[in-house]
Amino acid sequence: MNFNLHKGATYFVLLLLIVVAVFNVFIDEDSPHRIIAIILQAVILGISFVYYIVSYVTIATTLTHNLLSLFLLMLFVYGVLSPNVSQLPILFYGLVFFYLAYFLSYKGFLKLNHINQFTIILFFLTAYSTYLGVLDRAENLGVFYRKADNVGYTALSLMLLLILDLRKAWNVILLMLSYLLVLISFKRGAMLAGTVVLMVSIWPILTGKLPVSRTTNHVLIFFSFVGFFVLFYFSFLYWDVITYRFVSDQTGGSGRDLFWSEILKGWINASSINQIFGFGFFKVPDYLGESLYGEAVYAHSDWYELLFDHGVLGLMIYFFFVLNLIWHRRIVYIYSKEYYYAYLCLVAAWLMKSYYSGMYLDKGSIFYMLSLGFILSSAYKRKHFKRKLDSNLEITV
Repeated sequence: MNFNLHKGATYFVLLLLIVVAVFNVFIDEDSPHRIIAIILQAVILGISFVYYIVSYVTIATTLTHNLLSLFLLMLFVYGVLSPNVSQLPILFYGLVFFYLAYFLSYKGFLKLNHINQFTIILFFLTAYSTYLGVLDRAENLGVFYRKADNVGYTALSLMLLLILDLRKAWNVILLMLSYLLVLISFKRGAMLAGTVVLMVSIWPILTGKLPVSRTTNHVLIFFSFVGFFVLFYFSFLYWDVITYRFVSDQTGGSGRDLFWSEILKGWINASSINQIFGFGFFKVPDYLGESLYGEAVYAHSDWYELLFDHGVLGLMIYFFFVLNLIWHRRIVYIYSKEYYYAYLCLVAAWLMKSYYSGMYLDKGSIFYMLSLGFILSSAYKRKHFKRKLDSNLEITV
């Protein structure tokens, strides 16, 4: 694959992601035109698989590559042996994108300005989607805040992409506005993770660990004060609704406690074989059946889903993958310090979302993989360059 082909693939994939986002916002899920978005997602998945192979053939892969490959292999084996095999592309869509993002970033084709431009477009689409969600909730539910909007998790993904470059005043503004979108969504998990991401990401600016321009610093101070008063007013005005969203009962809760206790009970009462290897691919919906919402429910948690579907085996493979992400903070700190706090935010958001919502089951993980691939490729590219430089110096001496 030559230079122009890699460069073209970079722009093509980002364009496809934008078009898919446009379809998600403007085309109803029941519309026959949604098939176009599914085809485009299949194309993205196909290109990601090409770069999966290219990565192992042409560049030095990392422990993250290998552990993720092991996890994908486990899902594939379970999937092809299951009647739910059609669910495999949904899982692979986000996860395999890591290999594409890492390779194109490592080779210098996917640059920070590409991600910035992509994120700006995605922000306006997400803002409009949030607006449509607010109108829908207000019209159909009266007190629209009493129902959450999943677009909050897309806004959270935006925050993780924006904090890659907080030296730009525009990114700081969009970061604050994206956090506002998270709050408006009233998705509790996104609100908690978004608050952590916001606090951790602006900390190096406030403490001077991340040098920024005077304009960026003034923008951050201004929006911090504005945000504080907006949050205070918002909390005062809708305190009863906020507390409603954060209770764990049949009125404000999501039923997760019930799902998880039933899944854990089912695993404990299972045979030793099922405890080790699980009950099979996507078996949680069959086990839990229909929820109060009238549809089959998933575990809404990677850990509980893996425990039931793939047993201790799947849980341990995923555990070592996540542990590897935590360990890699050292590599990022040493070789790509400018992305260190962004990486901490990414790992923190991954841990939180994986527990109370789910990562590998969500196609939205593609944005996490974009950020993860970009940061790790930057760190390892510098590490490999330093190793090569040191080697050349030893030969010279």
